[in-house]
Amino acid sequence: RQASVQAVRNAKHTAEDIARTVGLHVAKAVQITEENYQEKEGALAVSGQPTSFQNLIDAKTIVVNVTLNITFELKAKERRRKKDNAQ
Repeated sequence: RQASVQAVRNAKHTAEDIARTVGLHVAKAVQITEENYQEKEGALAVSGQPTSFQNLIDAKTIVVNVTLNITFELKAKERRRKKDNAQ
């Protein structure tokens, strides 16, 4: 779950960077589809071989890969108007 949430955050940041270059801003996500989710746990070294500290760490490591398809709504940036203080 954490990997999916982080993937959405990363996608939004990327969309914001791209939108900014064309003078737009990212509004809401209109569609999110999880295409792929994989978890892979580390494995201990083959028995009979000495186990190093790094092998023990690797055995406790879980690698998570998430692929999402996200469609964001883009909007034109609103221009800020200067308030007319003269009355």
